[in-house]
Amino acid sequence: MKKILLLCAAMMTLLCVGCSSHEPVVYPFGKTYTYSVTIADGCVLPDTTFEIRMTTSKKKYYGQFGLKYEYFTLDGTPIYVEQTGYSEDKDRVELHPPRMGMMAFTEVAPFPTYTLPAGCYVSAKGSIVVKKSTFPAANGKTIEYAYDQGGTDTINHYGEEIECFTITGENTNHLDDIGHYRVTYWFHPRYGFVLWKYELPDGKCVWMTLQK
Repeated sequence: MKKILLLCAAMMTLLCVGCSSHEPVVYPFGKTYTYSVTIADGCVLPDTTFEIRMTTSKKKYYGQFGLKYEYFTLDGTPIYVEQTGYSEDKDRVELHPPRMGMMAFTEVAPFPTYTLPAGCYVSAKGSIVVKKSTFPAANGKTIEYAYDQGGTDTINHYGEEIECFTITGENTNHLDDIGHYRVTYWFHPRYGFVLWKYELPDGKCVWMTLQK
């Protein structure tokens, strides 16, 4: 599949300080997205599976649009409810990831972020200060990260072959005390972030797959 690469930015930060008046297109207000979450030992055999429902809102959350995550077991039992935010304008789409329970580690990995227009290339470095987190190892620390946007991959999304743009990232400091966390996101201009893959220091992988 032919890649379309444009230089968009050399350096950027993942945390947005506010949203514009732009009306979201990829993640419109009031829509719910359901993800299945699988934790796999050695990135091969799944040993834990649950569900996360993500709902967007026009109501602002610390200057961003509202985002709610609801966690459920496979039999529908609620586990957590988490309120956070997301940003979308003509230049970028960024979600705060789920960060409760087994997903607390996402605090130290680059957030799901895609810089527009679709197909552009980004190589970025930045940092985030973790003041208070459900991931105790990160509390009070400054996490440095790097990520690259520019690859493409065709995946099967419930019988439909879709071409996605890939973003890969990792934390680049605190490797001894927190560990090395890697992430890959698959982004589609119509469906958004359809697949998330986290690689953990203990050899496990966490997959978040968008349900149709």
